[in-house]
Amino acid sequence: MTWCGGMRRLILLFLATCVFASLPLPGRAQTCPPMPAPEVVVEPVYVQPVLDLSKTQRELFAAVSSTADATEKAAQPIGFNYTDVTYSVDVRNTVLTDRSTICVRPSRATVRFGISTNIIYVSNELPPNSCIFHEVFDHEMVHVHIDHRLLREMLNRLQAVLRQALDAAGPIVASSEQDGVQRVTRLAQDVVDREMHAYAVERQQRHGELDTPEEYRRVTASCGSELFKYISLGH
Repeated sequence: MTWCGGMRRLILLFLATCVFASLPLPGRAQTCPPMPAPEVVVEPVYVQPVLDLSKTQRELFAAVSSTADATEKAAQPIGFNYTDVTYSVDVRNTVLTDRSTICVRPSRATVRFGISTNIIYVSNELPPNSCIFHEVFDHEMVHVHIDHRLLREMLNRLQAVLRQALDAAGPIVASSEQDGVQRVTRLAQDVVDREMHAYAVERQQRHGELDTPEEYRRVTASCGSELFKYISLGH
């Protein structure tokens, strides 16, 4: 969570659904026959940022103070970029059965991933036509661009990693259809969870590279210290 970088929340949603195609297996083999490789699709979720000028600087401070660290609190917010990052996973499976062997393999795994909410807050004490307003807004837009670049990178990586994991697992011999589906679902979930954890760490690092004490001082002093015409910082 950062001052001008805003409150960045990760919502982890796992929604698994399954479609069964039950086909007879020849004989009573305890291994699975070749089954088609799963299709892996990663669908991006994008929303345009919305500008919100409804809050004062003190209200912005109250909004971020519960999660901000000491450096961020000391900076005191005059704007921040709020985002919700969310993902969902849908797994559809093919199930091959005979009286003694049940084989399960995903036919399609779809991940929807991206930014579901993006609100840029700027203190309503800053006139929209002022120089300092544009400095704060431009800073927040850098955060938006950081998110979009990283999201594009993550879409490609997530598709490749999930496809590799599902290909490597191959068809699963299960004790029941439910057992097989649960194991496939758990595999996909574990892969995506690991990638989302790595994404969250990388995202925090990239936003932190922008939100530095030097950047806070630069914005505060910009426009001939115009900020202090409108806001008296300090709590």
